[in-house]
Amino acid sequence: MTIPNFTRLTGLLLVAGFFYSCGTSQANIDELLANNNQQAMEEIDSRLSEDPNQPQLYIQRAQISAALAKDTEPELRAEFYTNISNDFESAIEYGAGQEQGATIDSLRQQYWKDEHNAGLQDFDNSSISNRYTQAEIHFQNALILRSA
Repeated sequence: MTIPNFTRLTGLLLVAGFFYSCGTSQANIDELLANNNQQAMEEIDSRLSEDPNQPQLYIQRAQISAALAKDTEPELRAEFYTNISNDFESAIEYGAGQEQGATIDSLRQQYWKDEHNAGLQDFDNSSISNRYTQAEIHFQNALILRSA
């Protein structure tokens, strides 16, 4: 191997190493989502503050909010659902593509259906003393998701 070829190969390896190290310096949001919603939310917020033109991050943040809402009492879910709606609108505003738009529609429908069906279950459950109030809360939550 001649010196010019060796120099080119070394330069190529340095450039490849540089791009690899820069590419892995940020936390992988998918890994964070699997392990820790709070850390994933913080990482997404940080990235959006640097560059808000990232529709996929808004969608991921909405998914985290939905997971957090699921683990919360129905009376306390309205804020999560408002955040979900706002994130979906931001994703669209920042140029969500056709596939991302379809994902937004699908997730919005899924979250609405889950909340609506929970309201129907409570409404039909005669063993719940305040079933109408509980059903109303679920239906109001569903309306938040449907309003956009």
